[in-house]
Amino acid sequence: ESLQHAGEGMIDAVSKGVNALASAVGAKTEETKQEANASLERHNRDSEFQKAKNADNVSDMASHLMNAASSGTDALTSDAKAEKESLKADYQKENAKDSLSS
Repeated sequence: ESLQHAGEGMIDAVSKGVNALASAVGAKTEETKQEANASLERHNRDSEFQKAKNADNVSDMASHLMNAASSGTDALTSDAKAEKESLKADYQKENAKDSLSS
């Protein structure tokens, strides 16, 4: 009976480890997605700044500057989300290691 109990404990530990690894992979995927979003938003911001420089009138310039500010804010938000997912992935990897070493 104790051998059966030990086997169940190993299965439980492996299951927890696999679940933690799956969560880590999901977090890394989300991190990559957020990094790509941030890069795109920075590109949009820079493009809008350039359009503002080349604007023919004050109204167009203001519109492009507002778009640039919005894209800059979105880039910062995506950077923060990517960092959160990176920390989450690191935490899940440690959980996986702990589960498998128990």
